[in-house]
Amino acid sequence: MENVISKGRETRIAEYLIKNNIMVPTEPDMTLEEILEICPFTRMKYEQAKATLERCPFPKELLLKK
Repeated sequence: MENVISKGRETRIAEYLIKNNIMVPTEPDMTLEEILEICPFTRMKYEQAKATLERCPFPKELLLKK
């Protein structure tokens, strides 16, 4: 069976994400700094990712592997 989301539920989810600054409208030419300025949730996740990479660096061999 397919996982079906009703149009009303989809709209409520989108409204929740926008209201809580989890999802913000962006333009294709926006820089990371501009996006981080307008979206506190994205900034928090970005800072967490940076801290994790500093604590547990990703092996360069895996990055360069083809």
